[in-house]
Amino acid sequence: MGCVRVFLPGIAGLVSADDESGLFVVCVTYRVTTHHGAVIKRIKHKGLRRFHADGDVAGIHNSHIPRLAAILALLEHSTGPVDLQARTLRLHELKGRRRGTWSIRVSGNWRLTFRFDGTDVTDVDYEDYH
Repeated sequence: MGCVRVFLPGIAGLVSADDESGLFVVCVTYRVTTHHGAVIKRIKHKGLRRFHADGDVAGIHNSHIPRLAAILALLEHSTGPVDLQARTLRLHELKGRRRGTWSIRVSGNWRLTFRFDGTDVTDVDYEDYH
């Protein structure tokens, strides 16, 4: 069993892989400002949706797995952009026709983009948008 530690301000976590099945299990200790039961309502990217639901990593870059796991865990417990202000996330709101959509840097040109619907997160996408 291989393990990778995920370090982001506000979250301490561990992602481990079962070598036989290739599935990933996320074990995270949360330390965010609010816990109001926010949920991720909709994930657009098929591979990210499977990863979030059951740990299937098909369609996800292997080097992105630990960071995506940590970001998804943060999104599950955030109620708005104020909960995601850590500098290492590089959170910013998009402009123009994508106003209202937020972006977090995963790696290089890869971003996790999403919107808030009240205190819930929706339209989560894993994209190379530059």
